Amino acid sequence: MSGAVCGLLGFLLVFETLHKKLVPKSARQRLLGILVSLVVIGALGFQFIDNAAHFGGLVTGAVYALVVFPKSSSTGRPIILKRDFAMGVGALLLICLSALAAIAAMLLQ
Repeated sequence: MSGAVCGLLGFLLVFETLHKKLVPKSARQRLLGILVSLVVIGALGFQFIDNAAHFGGLVTGAVYALVVFPKSSSTGRPIILKRDFAMGVGALLLICLSALAAIAAMLLQ
């Protein structure tokens, strides 16, 4: 779960860096503070913390932000394309079906 939280952190760091006009400077500073504290805690508690999961989540979230929200000079929200909406609905259905399959597999054992 902490790797997923780090993924959100990586996403926000990249998004807020690419779209500085949309995000106040104080929010970016808070995110950098969270990142620094995460590194310090990971270094001090490396025996008990899965730093690879944290790093993997951070990188994955950052890459996802680069792909989904490329740099733009506009301060307005992008228009959602029908293709993007369909891909999102398809991904949600895939996740739901995977969860149902996992639940069924656990119940049948």
